[in-house]
Amino acid sequence: MADTALKEGSETKEFLDAPDVFHAKVKTVAKWLREAEHSMVFSGAGISTSTGIRDFRSGLNTCLDTGAGVWTERAAAKRGVKPSKKPTKKVASTLKAIPSPTHMALIELLKANFIAAHVSQNTDGLNRRSGFPPDKLCELHGNTNLEVCKKCKKHYLRDFRVRNAKRVHNHETGRTCTVPGCSGVLKDTIINFGENLNERVINKAFKYASKSDVCLAMGSSLRVTPAADIPEQVAHHGKLVIVNLQRTPLDSVAALVVHAKVDDFMRALMVELALAIPTWKLTRYVEVGNSSKPGKGRAEGSITTFCRSTDVDGTPFTLFKSCTVTLPSAYQASVPGPRPMRLQPQPNLTVSGRHPGTARYRCEFAGHYKEPPIELPIKLNLTGGEHFVRYKIELDMATGKWSKTVLSCDGVPVEGMPVAGEKGGASAGAGSEPCSAPGGGLAGEVTDLVSI
Repeated sequence: MADTALKEGSETKEFLDAPDVFHAKVKTVAKWLREAEHSMVFSGAGISTSTGIRDFRSGLNTCLDTGAGVWTERAAAKRGVKPSKKPTKKVASTLKAIPSPTHMALIELLKANFIAAHVSQNTDGLNRRSGFPPDKLCELHGNTNLEVCKKCKKHYLRDFRVRNAKRVHNHETGRTCTVPGCSGVLKDTIINFGENLNERVINKAFKYASKSDVCLAMGSSLRVTPAADIPEQVAHHGKLVIVNLQRTPLDSVAALVVHAKVDDFMRALMVELALAIPTWKLTRYVEVGNSSKPGKGRAEGSITTFCRSTDVDGTPFTLFKSCTVTLPSAYQASVPGPRPMRLQPQPNLTVSGRHPGTARYRCEFAGHYKEPPIELPIKLNLTGGEHFVRYKIELDMATGKWSKTVLSCDGVPVEGMPVAGEKGGASAGAGSEPCSAPGGGLAGEVTDLVSI
């Protein structure tokens, strides 16, 4: 909010370390990370500015391409002052922004055991979208794409902004929980000024801090509490490293302060640690499957097929704008309407018959990253129970093509089996019929369901 903006001048002044000083500090940080038993990262809006998302408290004359911070600009407007420098980078939607080099470097640091957790003040969704494991991530102020059931606490991810309330302290989204027997009201997870942080999340963050020998606090003014109390806790028993263009209230207790752009620091640190920054790919997890129901007497019975999407940890994730399903020819006589059938998520459509073959889903996404549709096959199982295949699909941003990997069949891991004949694009792998084993089942929410 505008009244939380920094005072223009001393508080918003930016500093850049001289090259020799900068590189000496990077070497020191790398040494500390190698020596530490546990390290963590604490981040603010500064790790997302290079993606085109504005921060909140950068000054009117900032060196950042995104221009003055949101609160800074609003506070200046109240005084009739305009920024002297216009943004040189187009402001990006949080739904379309591509994770920064810092986002991606943090994933590699975690894999290499240089850090154990990431505690973030950001709500833009990029930490999770970058591929950072949710169980190692604490989003203190919420996530614009995440809503939770007030009753059973079930989480739901969406490929859209979930908050739609007009009143600041009203967090209900108008949607309801789909867990059987619950139907609780869903609410967004955003923490506004004056609201308490999620107790479970903040306690988890402080627990990480209590174990950490080193904390990298990057891209944060470190002025908002209780969030800023987390890196300060590390300073009392370990080493706090602050990477920020502006001075912060915690500079005096920090073991080291690096004045630099966060991406510049992270690139140099990764070189010093001999680690590569991975290229980001849009990654999704989709399950396609079916269950069959035998008929009574002379009745044929029926088959129900489904296509459901989740995050890496199984959290239900609403991804699809629509799906088209194609059935084996034996079913066509009992399928109403045009063929193949274009289906919206969660229709109630049933077709009788229990015939072998392969059903194929062609799924269309919201298109924030101009994702092409993808086709996913499922070999129909007639033995009863639920049969499904879990795919990991990745979009190469350079080519605009999907790759598909089968992760599991009926909940049994298959150690990343590439789909036969996969060459990317919407129709790749159409001839594959992966996983014919019957039975199994995976606990989780069916987010997109069609019955045929």
